[in-house]
Amino acid sequence: MAEHPIKDPKAYNQQLREIETTDDVHPSVMNPLFYQLINNDAYLKEQLGDLANLSTEQKTNLVASINELLNKIGTLDNLNTDEKSDLVASINEVLQKFSTHSSEDVTNDNPPHGLKKNNYSATAEPTATDDSSAGYNVGSIWHMDDGSTKMTSYVCLDDTNGSAIWHEYAVDQSKYLDDTSGSPGSRTISDGDKDAGYYGAVPSSDFISGEQLASEVGLTAGTSQFSNTEWLKFSIAGAPAFSPQKPIRFDLSWDDLDNAGAVFGNKTVTINGLEYAVRLWRGAENDPCNYQDVDRDAIGSEWNKLMLPISDKAPDNFSYSEYASEPTENWSPNFTDEDLITVNEYGDGSRSWCQETISDDTGSRVGRGYEGVSYFQAYSSSGSNTSAGWRPVLELVQ
Repeated sequence: MAEHPIKDPKAYNQQLREIETTDDVHPSVMNPLFYQLINNDAYLKEQLGDLANLSTEQKTNLVASINELLNKIGTLDNLNTDEKSDLVASINEVLQKFSTHSSEDVTNDNPPHGLKKNNYSATAEPTATDDSSAGYNVGSIWHMDDGSTKMTSYVCLDDTNGSAIWHEYAVDQSKYLDDTSGSPGSRTISDGDKDAGYYGAVPSSDFISGEQLASEVGLTAGTSQFSNTEWLKFSIAGAPAFSPQKPIRFDLSWDDLDNAGAVFGNKTVTINGLEYAVRLWRGAENDPCNYQDVDRDAIGSEWNKLMLPISDKAPDNFSYSEYASEPTENWSPNFTDEDLITVNEYGDGSRSWCQETISDDTGSRVGRGYEGVSYFQAYSSSGSNTSAGWRPVLELVQ
């Protein structure tokens, strides 16, 4: 469980934002408040020493200051009268513990105001036995996330052994999340936006291996490699989509993939209860692509919008800038061509088959990579060699 860090040197800040009636009980709202309070506690402990040694007047002044600070939280108008009374009683008990605090160390698990234990990664709701004997106290926080849109937080109102009482606050997280589907990996986009964005990497153990995927779609052509490579999670027109960091098969033709139904999303697979269409990248903006244009129709393609920004060549250092529309977006991963296997010298399958036909040659298909992530070339759909790779896109069916 993550802990709030204590500043070094310790510092005190008497400014504390008010909680608005429109605020949800959400970590993005509550954590900064707890962070400031626990750091104020650490500062006061360092400056004043053990509170048990304070005079009555010092204790009274400290409690008065804390009361004034907490009064800035304001009225939570969304609570009914009983809930407000319970919450006020809990705050009063916490304040009482301030005035009788002993010389325990200030940590997130054992702060001086009695929040001795919090649970931010619960998989079930708290029970009556999640009490003081289990380390929880009045004011403890219990956070349960179902992995999609519902987040439920609980505040301990009574820590009596065997009879603990927790108050529930259920929050719809959808307005905070970019992905509410339950698919693996981050649910917030780190770079870009929903139309074209990057979430982060997902281990194959949380998704699917290359060999498992080939088996699911009935693909036997080619040679398996990098079966356990991580999957890169993207947002494509609002839908979560995954593609392996490295090509997971090589030495297979476009026709082999088409025969398996793995070019245009005709074949679907179910992973952890969610259905995904299995297809190839869209390497050109149009199909058939305008191959005679200077950029060969690369600019504006799905590949350019997503694969180029995650490259360390972004925004304007691509080997084939005519296919890149520099400057591109520049996102955080900074993968090298070796990381992605998009240059032939770094491994087999460096040329990723894409969907599109060539406008003046219906027997050829687009390939991206081989001489760098921006490279664009056309190849016979029936041809296969060690540079021909399968880098599928698994797009969530919504």
